[in-house]
Amino acid sequence: MLVCNQLFLMTGKNYLTPADINRIGSYLLHNTVWSKYNILLFANSPFLLNSKIGYQIALRIIHNFHPTESLNENTTIFMGGLSDTVIALVFKKKLDYAQKILNELKKIGLPFYLMFFSSTLTLLQKIIDYCHTLNAQPVLAMIDAIVQLNCMEVAKKWLEIFKDVQQIWPEKEN
Repeated sequence: MLVCNQLFLMTGKNYLTPADINRIGSYLLHNTVWSKYNILLFANSPFLLNSKIGYQIALRIIHNFHPTESLNENTTIFMGGLSDTVIALVFKKKLDYAQKILNELKKIGLPFYLMFFSSTLTLLQKIIDYCHTLNAQPVLAMIDAIVQLNCMEVAKKWLEIFKDVQQIWPEKEN
């Protein structure tokens, strides 16, 4: 799944059959135990799954996974995978789904050592706002702030994501 998701992001070609994607979506949608394996499976599929199914699975994960009860590597996978789901939904122009997932993620209390995700969620909100207003300044200001903190790899990744969003949500011509 990881390889197929990455190939899809790099080439735009989906190497899984619709039946394979439906089977994975159905498995995750009906899953009740969010082990590391299942969270990883979902985290590596948001760009391939149907928007509605991805949204429904994300909400199930959020409502059935309790990161404060089991703070471990699963929390990082959980937050990373669901953040990617928000981006996937923005790319698919499903802003209502993206906003609802983001709102749920913002409610999760994270320990201080996972505060990077708070910044990521703030960036995602600014990206969704950009899609509505086409005002790039808040996103660029946040990326600039990360550069000022000398977090160059994070800034580079965020800028790549934002450039991809701008390709999908081009500015209005005057």
